[in-house]
Amino acid sequence: MISAAQCAPAEVIHLLAAIKSPKTDSEDLFRLDSLIAQGATFKIMDEGGAVVAAYVLGAYGSLLWVLAAAGKAKFDLTAAILNLLEQQGAGFDAVGFRTERGGLVRKALRHGYHVTKKENRAYFLRKNLRP
Repeated sequence: MISAAQCAPAEVIHLLAAIKSPKTDSEDLFRLDSLIAQGATFKIMDEGGAVVAAYVLGAYGSLLWVLAAAGKAKFDLTAAILNLLEQQGAGFDAVGFRTERGGLVRKALRHGYHVTKKENRAYFLRKNLRP
């Protein structure tokens, strides 16, 4: 079973560093240290306990927001992370994130997310967790 656990940023900084690429931040808008300072850092572990991904979550009222996420696995990491976010989002009205990756947008739409805004190359997505 895929699981998430809160961790120190230093434990997963090597994974999160991947957010600083033209593919994910074409306008060079984000500083990783600033994003980490705004939220809580989590490591994502596969069934064997190996760390395969990480994300930083921030709480903004009733919205759980993914500030940064990165990783690589031999399974559908996107689906696993979206499911983990719903579990961690219990108690929030919605969960959301920003991405410039079209493939991630398509996968998120299949998991019940909707686009709330498009700005330049960025999509802002949200999934309501409560009716």
